[in-house]
Amino acid sequence: MYLTISKRFEISLSYRYYQKRWPLEKNQAYYGRLAGNEHGYGGNFAAYFVFAGRPNARTGMVINVATIKERVNRLLADRYDHKFLNVDHHGFASTVPSPENVARLLWQEATPLFADEDAELAAVHLDVSPHDAATAYADGRVERHYGIEFSAARRT
Repeated sequence: MYLTISKRFEISLSYRYYQKRWPLEKNQAYYGRLAGNEHGYGGNFAAYFVFAGRPNARTGMVINVATIKERVNRLLADRYDHKFLNVDHHGFASTVPSPENVARLLWQEATPLFADEDAELAAVHLDVSPHDAATAYADGRVERHYGIEFSAARRT
């Protein structure tokens, strides 16, 4: 039997979509309002860390949730929570902190923390809003998710 388990974390951070090598006008034309504020934009995000593997015969668990909580909380507190990613996180010195880049870097940084576990960190999913999210997978794929609401009327 192969199972997955995910643990949800909430983080607050700020970011700015901005390429240092471009002038402000080009950044604003490319990224819109998210490039304009030099102090960034704040947001509250939900990050899901998804583990997969076979249950331990003795414990019946793929991985202990307390282990996930302890290790991921430390990573988030040190590098993400209440940070301005463009300034406070070395991984975004030359990379725009878009949801897909944040999810990818979260996966890359969290994976070694669980090298001693049998479970694999299969994915990190980041919810930016109900209509904006990204997922980074262990195989290197990264997906960006957009939602659009609309109403349609029809004559019956």
